[in-house]
Amino acid sequence: MHPKFYFFTIILVFFQHLSQTIADVPPLVDGIGSTLECYKCHSNNPGCGEEVNWLLQRRYLCKGFQPKCVKIIDRETYGTEQYVRGCLDELEPIRPDMPSVRENGCWTTDYKFIGPRGNDQIIHTSKNVYCFCDERDGCNGAVAVSYSHRMLLVVAISTLLLVKFFRH
Repeated sequence: MHPKFYFFTIILVFFQHLSQTIADVPPLVDGIGSTLECYKCHSNNPGCGEEVNWLLQRRYLCKGFQPKCVKIIDRETYGTEQYVRGCLDELEPIRPDMPSVRENGCWTTDYKFIGPRGNDQIIHTSKNVYCFCDERDGCNGAVAVSYSHRMLLVVAISTLLLVKFFRH
């Protein structure tokens, strides 16, 4: 086999691993089945604030027929903004103020729709905010980031590496 083939294969494997590790980048190949991995942490843990540091936190498999990840922005309990992440089936029993609406997006405790995941920063509220998602593993890990910008960055870096390698 040609050495350039091996280089290209290594690059593809690297980006596949990267896309499955970083919560903001969707996997290049979707898995089969209805499993979902979510971050489970509290903002008093290192790496679990507004965004999750994927080097310090790991994802856990959620149970249930239709699992959902949850990101809670708790503004009422302690007087300061606290972040709680986990699986819906585990957080629901211990959070009586959780809205009954479970659609993807962010909701206040009085059922006001904030918007898609992460837009709670745009619409200011003093209420607790519950963000639900199930579109990909680790979806409760960060504020909303445009896929197109992340994917554009990955493609640009890949292209630069490939062009540099094939010039020699």
